[in-house]
Amino acid sequence: VLFRSNLKQKILDCTPIVLNSNDGIEINPIHAIDAASALRALINSEGSNVINVAGKEIVSIRQISERIAEQMNIEPIFKIQEKSNNLIADISKLESLLKGHQWTSLSDGLRDWIQEK
Repeated sequence: VLFRSNLKQKILDCTPIVLNSNDGIEINPIHAIDAASALRALINSEGSNVINVAGKEIVSIRQISERIAEQMNIEPIFKIQEKSNNLIADISKLESLLKGHQWTSLSDGLRDWIQEK
């Protein structure tokens, strides 16, 4: 949430968003509802599991910023630095645990978050 709030504030303030490479790092963020579903499933599962809890969509910081800015009708400003360290979790175990779960898309999650502020 702090990460998104920081991006939202930079867009509102017309402050450059610093990206490592043209698009910035890639991540797979998860909506709180999906994280709660994962936790519920883990609590009810048998045995011991080590599972990455992350979202299904892999997106760059540029893509997230552009989606936030689009919903706010503002053009984001970017500053490019040349280096990249993506943060993408392998969620194959989580997907097996949450068979049939209806995942919240990043766009829907961002829309809900922007509208609640």
